[in-house]
Amino acid sequence: AVASKISCELGITISRRIVAPHNQELSIGAVAQDGTSYINQELMAALSIPNEYVEKEKARLHEDVREMVSRYGPGIPAKNFAQHVLVLIDDGSATGSTLIAAVRYLRKHNPRQIVVGVPVATRGTAKLLSNEADTVQCIVKSEDNRFSSVEQFYDNFQEVSDLQVQCLLWQCNP
Repeated sequence: AVASKISCELGITISRRIVAPHNQELSIGAVAQDGTSYINQELMAALSIPNEYVEKEKARLHEDVREMVSRYGPGIPAKNFAQHVLVLIDDGSATGSTLIAAVRYLRKHNPRQIVVGVPVATRGTAKLLSNEADTVQCIVKSEDNRFSSVEQFYDNFQEVSDLQVQCLLWQCNP
């Protein structure tokens, strides 16, 4: 919908979150499609998470992401992003991990500007994202202590299937 509204090419950037060892809901970082990563060092230290765990998860998730990239294939533009304005959209951001990894990956391609758009994030996460992206657009900035998940802000939060993603990419980029 956003690509159509602003008349731009639709593509995807894939990053996967690294979760805490004993809490599968808590993201401590993320890895992008080329292995670029973001790790919340403060959270790692606070939870006494060993570096070995994070490195093992980064390697495992990088393989998952590479498999996803090959599955979506043409949906991931291979063109040069240098001097382009890139708009990175997500359904919301609880910790910012996946968006930060994606922004860091895209930053390597020398875009003119990276704009992050999310309907909802915590105030802390929006600030964290603003340290990485050139511009952050967030409709609802929730107080950190009132935010339990992105899902709480949606009436329908069904997962998008691989087939739906492939169809959208094909429709927008025939």
